[in-house]
Amino acid sequence: MSQATSPALASKPKALPIAAILMVVGSLIMVVGLFLPFVSSTTDSSISVSVIDVLKEESDLVESGAKVLYSLIAGTVGISLVLSALAFTGKKVWGWLAVILSFIIAGFNGLMAMAPSEGKSVQIDIAATVIAGAALVVFAASIAFLRRKKVAANS
Repeated sequence: MSQATSPALASKPKALPIAAILMVVGSLIMVVGLFLPFVSSTTDSSISVSVIDVLKEESDLVESGAKVLYSLIAGTVGISLVLSALAFTGKKVWGWLAVILSFIIAGFNGLMAMAPSEGKSVQIDIAATVIAGAALVVFAASIAFLRRKKVAANS
C-alpha cells in the first residue's frame, strides 16, 4: 500500500524574497525621513522644518514655490511604499516601477539639496541624506528583485 501525498502537503511554503523585504524596509525609512528635519537655519540651529511641516504650513525657511517639490517627494515616497509592498506578489512590473520611482525620488532629493533657498541662510539637513540613501537601497533591491525573477524564469 503506497500512500499518495497530496500536492498541498508536498509543496514547501513560499519564502519571502529578501529583495522585496529590503524594498519595503527602504520605503519605510523614506517615510520616516519625511518627518525628520529637511531644511534648517544656519543662523539658529533650533529652527528646522521637515517635508511634512512644509506641507502643513508656511515656513520662513522654504520658498512658497518649493511646496510643489516637497509634495512630489512626499507623494513619490508614498507610492514607493505601495509598490514595494506589491512586490510581494512576485510580479516583475512592481519591481520595474520601483526602480523608476526610486530613481525619481533620488533626483527630486538632489534638486532640493542643490538649491535650498536663495537669499535665506538655510542648509540641507539629515532627512535629505536619509531619503536619498533609502531610495538607493530601494533602487538596488528592486534591481536584485528583477534579477531574481529573471533567474527563476530561466530555470
